Amino acid sequence: MGCPSILSFTIFSRWKGLPLASNLPEVFRIISTESTDTRRIQFGCIRFSWQSSLFFSRKITALSEMNSRPQNSLRSKALPIFGVLLVFGAIIGGATIGIEAQAGAIGDYSYQGPRNVLELFTSQGCASCEPADKLLSSMARRPELLVLSLPIDYWDYYGWKDTLADPAFTARQRAYATARGDRQIYTPQTIIDGVVPIVGSDAEKIGEVLHQRAAAANSHWIPIRLSDSGSRVHVSIGAGAEESASVFLLSVDPVSTVQIRRGENAGRSATYTNVVKRIQKIGEWDGSVRDIDIPKPVDAKNGYVILLQRGDLARPGEILGAAKTPGL
Repeated sequence: MGCPSILSFTIFSRWKGLPLASNLPEVFRIISTESTDTRRIQFGCIRFSWQSSLFFSRKITALSEMNSRPQNSLRSKALPIFGVLLVFGAIIGGATIGIEAQAGAIGDYSYQGPRNVLELFTSQGCASCEPADKLLSSMARRPELLVLSLPIDYWDYYGWKDTLADPAFTARQRAYATARGDRQIYTPQTIIDGVVPIVGSDAEKIGEVLHQRAAAANSHWIPIRLSDSGSRVHVSIGAGAEESASVFLLSVDPVSTVQIRRGENAGRSATYTNVVKRIQKIGEWDGSVRDIDIPKPVDAKNGYVILLQRGDLARPGEILGAAKTPGL
């Protein structure tokens, strides 16, 4: 649904003498489902069709008054004019759909993207992790945030082996602590942008840090363009300050629900958001524009993210940019 529908709404409103406001809810419902670039075209269609139909409506009224003829008669003769407008709208709409189809074919995920990354280190064997898991899930709805769950394995000896945990995630949490020099390792722990550790359930503190880091993100956040052909992943990284950073691809499951049968959370059903399955380094960045093209990992079929981060897996640093596939 695109420009033809919107043009029909606006022209029909003018033809029937109805205010556009009566159809606005439906028009904007249509627009809200489209991409940002498509919306720009559609709003242009609205402006064109509304102004055009208003112009011809006024002309018809003027001619009617001059010739003392019923407006309905003149309107019947003006139908071809409105038909031309609708055809023009269909052409624009077809072009819009064509553009969208081409973008959809390559899966271009180059929208504004996240401005902050939150990594929650959690565990099915952690009695205090449930509030943090729920908080992370609620924050996933914010488009400016990229949230990730990384289940660790050091609670596995408390009666229940975490079914999603990976020793690599435990190593990542320890590497963060070593890089910071505070050696603070616990659950639930959220690391913001690779540098700020916070108790994962402390919504107020997390909000404060995100607010503080907003200015920093605007000043140095590196744009990343991500596209997916189905079998390959293409990453385009913008230029920034002269520094080196690593490029990581994280395979992610958007939602995972687990029935916990033993341990401190025995009998509970836990739902995790954006669960990381694997972290792999796919390239380096030296501050200049960089393109990376790789085969799409098999375990990334449900979604994946790209992180541009100082340091490496052994000593991760600040995250400088990120991109994610839809639904994460």
